[in-house]
Amino acid sequence: MQDAQRLPPRDGVPRMLASGVSVGRGRSGGRTSGPPHGAAWPPGRGARGARSGPCALSAAGRGASILASDAGPRRGMDRIRVMVAEDEFPVREAIVGLIEDGEGIRVVATARDADEAVARALEVRPDVALLDVRMPGGGGIRAAREILRRLPAVRVVALSAYRDRESVLEMLRAGATSYVTKDASPEELVDAIRRAVRREGEPVPFAGHVLQGLDLRLDPEEAGARMERIGRILGEGGPRLVFQPVVRLASGEPVGYEALARFPGGGGRPDEWFAEAATVGSLVELELATARQALVQLERIPTGGLLFLNLSPSTVTSPALRRELEGTACGRIVLEVTERVPVADYSALREALDVLRGSGVRFAVDDAGAGWASLRHVLELSPDFIKLDRALVRGIEDDPSRRALVEGLLPVAAGMDAQLIAEGIEGAAQLEVLRELGVPLGQGFLLGRPAELPSAGTAVPPARAGVRPATA
Repeated sequence: MQDAQRLPPRDGVPRMLASGVSVGRGRSGGRTSGPPHGAAWPPGRGARGARSGPCALSAAGRGASILASDAGPRRGMDRIRVMVAEDEFPVREAIVGLIEDGEGIRVVATARDADEAVARALEVRPDVALLDVRMPGGGGIRAAREILRRLPAVRVVALSAYRDRESVLEMLRAGATSYVTKDASPEELVDAIRRAVRREGEPVPFAGHVLQGLDLRLDPEEAGARMERIGRILGEGGPRLVFQPVVRLASGEPVGYEALARFPGGGGRPDEWFAEAATVGSLVELELATARQALVQLERIPTGGLLFLNLSPSTVTSPALRRELEGTACGRIVLEVTERVPVADYSALREALDVLRGSGVRFAVDDAGAGWASLRHVLELSPDFIKLDRALVRGIEDDPSRRALVEGLLPVAAGMDAQLIAEGIEGAAQLEVLRELGVPLGQGFLLGRPAELPSAGTAVPPARAGVRPATA
C-alpha cells in the first residue's frame, strides 16, 4: 500500500477477524444453504506459476429473509431490532454476525436490494434500518426515503464502502441519522446503531472516521486550482518514486519492491494528492503516470524480483493499463489494489484481473485484518499475496491475541495458494515472532526504508544492518 495512505489509527486489532464471524455460517452456527461465495476459494486452483515473458494482453446473492416471530411492530421488547439491507451475501452475513454479537441487539430481517428493504421494513417495523448505500434497486437513498415516508420512527444508519461527500450528503438528505463505513470496527458499527435509537429526533454523530477528509462541494475556482496542480505533475511525467523492499523473512533477501510516490515538498501526503486527483477526474491518469515511471525502472530490480504497484480499481479495469503493460515482464508485476476509490463493481474488477492474470500479472490485497473492505477483497478476488495490516504486527511480540490472529491467517493463505506479507515491521522482536510463526514475507523500516533503486547491475544488500538471517 502507498505508505502514507493510512486511515487514522485505532485502538486494538479488531475488525472482521477479531469479531469471530465466520462468513457463510448462519446464526445457529451451521452452514447456510448454498456456498458462501462460489469464487472465493476455488477448489483445485493449484500453484500459480508466473510467466517470465512479455505481456500479451487482450481485452448470486441470497434473497431476503425474515424471522416469522419477528413480524409486526415492537411490543414491550427491550432489544434493539435491526434490519440489514446489503446486496453482497458474504458481507451481509458478516454484518449480521457482528450486530448480533452486540448485547441487546438482534437482526429481525435481511434484504438484498432497495425493494426488499422497503417491503421487509413494512413487515417487521424495525427500530433501525442498516442500509447499503449502493445496493440495487435505487440504493440506500431510495430505500431510506420510502421507509421513512411510511415509518417515520425508524432510524436509518447508512452503510457503505464509499466515503465520498456525495454519498454522505445524499443519505443525510434522505433522512439517515448516521453513516458508517464498511471498514469500521465492530464496536463502531454497534455503537452507531445504539446511538441512532438513543438519540431520537437528533442527528447522530458520524461513526468512525467517515467525515475525515470530506470537503464541501468544489466551486469552479477550487476545481481549477486542483486541476492545475495535478496537471503540473502530469506534465513532468508523474511524481518522483522511491521503492521499499519486500523481503523473505527467513533470509532477509528482497523478493521485490513496492513503488511509492513522492510529490513536491509542502504539497501534502501522497494519499492527499491521489484523493485530489480523484475529485477532478484525473486519478486514473495520475496512477498510470506513476505506474509508467515504475515500469521504466523494472530493469533495475534484480532478475526475478517483483514490482508492486498501487492502483485503484478504476485504473485496474482501465484498458489503458493493459496498454501500459504490453511488452513488459508481466510475471514480475504485482498489482496492489488500493482503497483510493472503493470497488463499485466486483464483477468488472474480477474480469479485468482475470485478463491480467492470464499474462502472469499477480495481485495483492492490502491491510488484511483491518476491516470489512480488505476481507471482502480476499473473498472476492482470491489474491496471490495477502498483506497483513500493520495493526496486527504492532505489538505482536507482547500480545497473544495478535499472534493468534496472524497464526490463523497462515492456513487461510495456504489454502488459497497465497503468501502472507507482514507490513510495518519496525522492531527485531516483531521480526522474531513473525519468523517463529512462519510468515514468509515482510516489509517495514527494520527491513528497508523507501529509497531510490540502485543502478542496474548493482548488487542489492540482503537486508538492513542488524537484520540477520534466521538460524536453524
